[in-house]
Amino acid sequence: MSTPEPPANPGDSTPESSGDLPSYGSVPPPPPGDSGGSVPPPPPPPAPPSSAQGFSAPEAIAWGWRKFSENTGAVILAMIVVIGVSIGLGLLGALLSGGFSADAMDPMGSPFFRFDSQGPAELLSQLIQTAVSVVLGGVAAKAALEVADGQAFDFFAAFGKVNIVQLIIAGVVVGIATTIGFILLVIPGLIVMFLTYFTTYAVVDDDTPAIDGIKRSVKLTTDNVGDALVLALLNVLVIIAGAIALCVGLLVAIPVTIFATAYAYRAFNGQPIAP
Repeated sequence: MSTPEPPANPGDSTPESSGDLPSYGSVPPPPPGDSGGSVPPPPPPPAPPSSAQGFSAPEAIAWGWRKFSENTGAVILAMIVVIGVSIGLGLLGALLSGGFSADAMDPMGSPFFRFDSQGPAELLSQLIQTAVSVVLGGVAAKAALEVADGQAFDFFAAFGKVNIVQLIIAGVVVGIATTIGFILLVIPGLIVMFLTYFTTYAVVDDDTPAIDGIKRSVKLTTDNVGDALVLALLNVLVIIAGAIALCVGLLVAIPVTIFATAYAYRAFNGQPIAP
């Protein structure tokens, strides 16, 4: 004899009628179109562009002029020191190579130094002058990059921030490659000079090893070949204009081109540049 089941209360629901309602304590199903309620991963960042967006070589020259104007005193002082060091090394080289004479006169009647080659001594003098020039160029590049980062131009403080050994190694490698290129009918030498245009800046920027700095320069110039070529040509024109201005204009032209190249280096690397 079966016991009759009590009638269901009006609010109760049968399993068949509660198929779309979750039981107590269960997790509700995800809304339509959601796969398990998980948050989708963010999209990957876009790849960096192969060339500087919006870069303008004339703007780089104009920026270089502005930064020269803002740091005129410090820049001119640095240039005077560099010129003084160059003259001192030239006199030292003259002594090492057998001295100089002022007995010869040019057509205008003013004496000029005549340097006599004395073999190894002269070669040593030239090597010293070249090494010092490479280091001074690296220090100037470092100071210019700091200006691009929003700092004041401080040539003398930059001395302690460059790797002299790596600068000299880079200078030697680039010099040998350029010399070989010029032996091979000049054009290859010009190509080497262009491809290694940013080597000094790459070496001093993050204390980069010499070979890596050369590779970095080659990549920047090949990725931005048009802009880099226009900038190089404009820099040459600025230097020529400075030389025409009785050479005194070089005190302005050379720093402007150094600043402009620092601007381009930052732009080609996609890095911010101080206004």
